[in-house]
Amino acid sequence: MFDILSMIFWAMVLIVILVGVHEFGHFWVARKLGVKVLRFSIGFGAPLWKHTAKDGVEYVFAAIPLGGYVKMVDEREEEDVAEEDLPYAFNRKSLVVRSAVVAAGPLFNLLFAIVAYWAVFVNGEIDIKSYVGELAGDSIAAVAGVRENDRIVSINGDATPGWNRVNQALIEAAMREQPAQLILEREHEVERGVVLTNAMLSPLREGQASLQKIGLAPRFPTLPAIIGAISSGKAGERAQLKPGDRILSANAQEIAAWKAWSDVIRAHPEQEIQLVVERGAEQIQLTLRPDAKDEDGKVIGFAGVGSAIPDGFMDEFRVLDRYGVLEAWPRALHETWRMTKLTLSGIWSMITGRMSVHNMGGPLTIAKIAGDSAGGGFSFFVGLLAMLSITLGVINLLPVPVLDGGHLFLFLIEAVKGSPLSESVMLQLQKVGLIIIAAIMFLAIYVDLHRFFGM
Repeated sequence: MFDILSMIFWAMVLIVILVGVHEFGHFWVARKLGVKVLRFSIGFGAPLWKHTAKDGVEYVFAAIPLGGYVKMVDEREEEDVAEEDLPYAFNRKSLVVRSAVVAAGPLFNLLFAIVAYWAVFVNGEIDIKSYVGELAGDSIAAVAGVRENDRIVSINGDATPGWNRVNQALIEAAMREQPAQLILEREHEVERGVVLTNAMLSPLREGQASLQKIGLAPRFPTLPAIIGAISSGKAGERAQLKPGDRILSANAQEIAAWKAWSDVIRAHPEQEIQLVVERGAEQIQLTLRPDAKDEDGKVIGFAGVGSAIPDGFMDEFRVLDRYGVLEAWPRALHETWRMTKLTLSGIWSMITGRMSVHNMGGPLTIAKIAGDSAGGGFSFFVGLLAMLSITLGVINLLPVPVLDGGHLFLFLIEAVKGSPLSESVMLQLQKVGLIIIAAIMFLAIYVDLHRFFGM
């Protein structure tokens, strides 16, 4: 229950920040260019908090924080605009001013992403060093020439000190339908190049893309088979396992590491496993019957036990990716530009069918990622803010009626035509835009339900 509440809380924090940045862009530019603003609202519906400033602007935090708006003086929306307010009405401003006000929301999202990435790079990201772990012999990566214990130095010219960068670079190459040139190194060997072709990267364009689909996984130190946390009511507790127990054998098979222990559990759903456990100075025998659960359509065993992590266990496998205060700015600009291109590429790939729509993320996915990133610390959460701010900015610039990009497209038509479209045409276009947005929202929710509940 606490996890769900935490996810909802951090998702709301994330949405409020992103919407606040976006709407503040419209608000700030409108006021700077002489448009009178009546209300700045985060959320829709009944106000939970409201304050009217000395200049008459009403600031509102509403009950449904899934968006926001800036209400300006506009004769098209109000019948009785005060005579003294007419020079400050949005609809009476020049095309350049109106375009600037509309474009400011997405632009502020992109500017916010630059600042957020700068903060992430200055603070530093702790990542897992880019050493390759166990490889299946028939995996795509192994066939291409990647070997266990290789360190991935760079991909397509970009340095990859950790697996976050590896994942980003390979997903980017897959979405652009380009090959990935990996530079690899091993101890006592010269660097060598390996190419993952576009065809090899194609699994990464499917829903819920993961590097495991092509056989790549980080190398971790060997974790001993010592029991840590035990979930209440699960198979581990029923078998009377205790924190600190070391698993010596399972069904007479020697257990030397946690992975071997995990493999045995997964392979025996609802089947008895005879254990020999070291507890203190004695060895005892226990019987474990793992529960069964579905994982990607396959039934596996589940015991509800976690591993005990020794102090300093991951120290030699971690890398701190950090930049100086000044050198972080060009890096932040580069990352924002890279993610902007990647977002556009992903949208286009889904529209053209080259990438599965199951890569979409709806409200459940955003809530889960927000909760996970908050637990990962400052850099993870702010990095997620930057990425979603770019996504929000890019989507809002799409030429779909009711979005900022749709308004800008209509302004372009007005500039070419010499006059705005008729109100009846505008109304029909808005209806089309609402249908498109509603369809996308329903699709995202469907993908979420399928992802989390198999519906």
